[in-house]
Amino acid sequence: MIRVLLIGACLGLTLGACASSEPREPDAQARYEAVVPGGAKVSVLPGSPEYCTALARSRPLREVGAAMDALALSPGSAPEELRLRRAADALREIGGRIKQRSEDFTTAATTLGQLADRGFTDRAAVTAVSTSLSILGKTVQGACGFPVG
Repeated sequence: MIRVLLIGACLGLTLGACASSEPREPDAQARYEAVVPGGAKVSVLPGSPEYCTALARSRPLREVGAAMDALALSPGSAPEELRLRRAADALREIGGRIKQRSEDFTTAATTLGQLADRGFTDRAAVTAVSTSLSILGKTVQGACGFPVG
């Protein structure tokens, strides 16, 4: 049950962070689309803040859902823990570039690191990452136009 709740909350961030983008042409009205697990398309809309493109391009963030699934099935899996730590680092780096709501990025990064350290058996870590990623997902959705689950 906890795993399902967490994955559902994380979907908001991972859907938002799963778009890929190509270099923008100056006056292009193109949308930058990618297909994420489940077949949903996400886009970085023209005129979105730079961090939206950074989120969309971040491979570690696109791998969060798969890393969580694998870690939940194989507690203590070092490769999956590392994938979560890389995602946390990506959030810290991207959040460090912005002034508004950067604490949402920092909090999400911290809780992902805690989940990597403690695993899914730690209910507090699961709840913290679920909450923080849900908040971050809502934050970036407003600015980036990413879908939030």
